[in-house]
Amino acid sequence: MTCGVPTVSALGVVGEAPVRDSHIPNWYGAVGVNIGIPIFNGFLFNARAKASKKPRQISPTRIAKCQYRLTQIVLAYTISSPK
Repeated sequence: MTCGVPTVSALGVVGEAPVRDSHIPNWYGAVGVNIGIPIFNGFLFNARAKASKKPRQISPTRIAKCQYRLTQIVLAYTISSPK
């Protein structure tokens, strides 16, 4: 999907009704068209561009968990390694 390009989509349906009143025809049809013009999109594209350029912040809790896990891995390696 390209940003900023208008889109047009259409859908059509035709069929036969298995159960109906005798006063109405046994077939039906419908057509729908959707036109999307991205003039005012709530500045979504600008927000996405800014978010992709912004460096991610890592929570202190996640840093502490990673440090703990890394310490456990290093300790397990040093204990199990042959001397």
